[in-house]
Amino acid sequence: MFTAAEPAGVGAGKYDITAVAMIALLKYGTGMPFNRMERLEEQLGMPLAAATQWELMEAAAKPIEPVLEELIRQAAQGGVMHNDDTSMRVLKLVRSNDDGRSGVFTSGIVSISGERISPMF
Repeated sequence: MFTAAEPAGVGAGKYDITAVAMIALLKYGTGMPFNRMERLEEQLGMPLAAATQWELMEAAAKPIEPVLEELIRQAAQGGVMHNDDTSMRVLKLVRSNDDGRSGVFTSGIVSISGERISPMF
């Protein structure tokens, strides 16, 4: 039995940070759902389950949580706040039949403090 040597530059982690960054960009920058990304990655020959993508995002968010807390603190100092609750129809949404709702909302909050604008999502 022989084991090939690892190529130069291969890190110790299973997922490279650039892959995690790309998943975050696609999910939170462009709104691509994890299940759609899963299908795309499968077609590209590198399957990555939607659940695994979520776990990667959860782990990547922990170290930058203080940044989010600081952004919230700074946004709270703003003199003017705007919000947008945009409705969106979902064709197949798993909910109980007696719920009565037919869509979901996505919220965006912007705080203006002096000349600085702090978007919060």
